[in-house]
Amino acid sequence: MKLRSILVALIASSAISLAGCGSPYSFQGVNVTISPKVASVPVNGTQVFTTTTANAPNVPLFSLNGSLLANTPGPAGMFTPGPNDVEGTITYNAPATPPIYTAAQLTQGLVQGSVTVAAAVSNNPNGGFDETSTSITFAITGPISAGISPTTASVKLGTTQQFTGYSVGSTNNAITWQVNGVTGGSASYGTISATGLYTAPAAMPMTSNVVTITVVAQADTTKTASATVTLTQ
Repeated sequence: MKLRSILVALIASSAISLAGCGSPYSFQGVNVTISPKVASVPVNGTQVFTTTTANAPNVPLFSLNGSLLANTPGPAGMFTPGPNDVEGTITYNAPATPPIYTAAQLTQGLVQGSVTVAAAVSNNPNGGFDETSTSITFAITGPISAGISPTTASVKLGTTQQFTGYSVGSTNNAITWQVNGVTGGSASYGTISATGLYTAPAAMPMTSNVVTITVVAQADTTKTASATVTLTQ
């Protein structure tokens, strides 16, 4: 946050200088847009993003998944300086594999298999850290894969167990949940919600006390991941 404050302060300082020199910027109704509005970037691919700012200098702060100056390789990729980069542009370099986020990261607003590039500009000619921002979220495409966590669990009859599943590698990263091969499950072996909440059956199944929870990638139904649940009294 300290780094962000310093950078925004520098932008605000530049804005003040421009205003003092008869700048045409009104700082009223400041708006910033980012283009192109891509749906995806392939693994190891690059994409140049450009901002257009109305009523304020086009001197944006770019961030990647909320991180400023993301100029070192990471799960979400990185920003790299390009030979033709000019003010208001950034070159994004995608990671070698689609990003996979934890449940905690997803609660912070990240989208599984996708990244978010944001741009913020100062909307205050008198200094301070006020800003106007915009963002674009796009998928990282590549080999499709699916996963599930935890991979084993012991669940008492009539109780619940939360699973986290994912599919990445496509612009369609939706998943289907199954219990013993049945989408959504059944009364005999338990049911599972669209968010991965498994509810064990009220009575022990006659065939076995072990059931299988499966995540199926909708973009490629051959890509699956499974977890084993042991039912207990």
